[in-house]
Amino acid sequence: MARNLGQCAAASIALALAAVTCSAHADVKPEYNGMRLHELYVENLTPDHRPLDATSPLHAELARHFRTFEAWRRDFAAVASMRGVGWAILYEDPETGRLSNHWITLHEHGHPAGFRPLLVMDVWEHAFLVDYKPTERSRYIEAFFANVDWRTVEGRFARGEAEATRARPA
Repeated sequence: MARNLGQCAAASIALALAAVTCSAHADVKPEYNGMRLHELYVENLTPDHRPLDATSPLHAELARHFRTFEAWRRDFAAVASMRGVGWAILYEDPETGRLSNHWITLHEHGHPAGFRPLLVMDVWEHAFLVDYKPTERSRYIEAFFANVDWRTVEGRFARGEAEATRARPA
């Protein structure tokens, strides 16, 4: 399952790169956002999945903002299950440190200004139709969680924490 999910992700990023390359107009922003979201999506997948360490700072923050890690996971899966196509993204607000899940319908609409994406899930059909029927999105969501590279997600979170620490006055 991990290998197929990775192949789908690679195909997704190739499509996004082709869209950016083909667009010579000022209207390149949607394609650029799509390319960047696909890069983040592919980066946070691995065939060598390890669960998020319950003692990690990211685990603690998810539990703090959502009451438990499992409550966060259920919320993220619910966002990913929304009707339509788009993206489920765990964001960090760099001003407050708050973690929140968001549904982004298009590549360029709905991103909270300045928020840092930590975990990105492609929920457009091209991400899962090779392995699942359109009605089996829930199976894709489970496969996604079974392939998350938590080290990458933790690295994004740690970079944000370091930036926030540097920005705070002494």
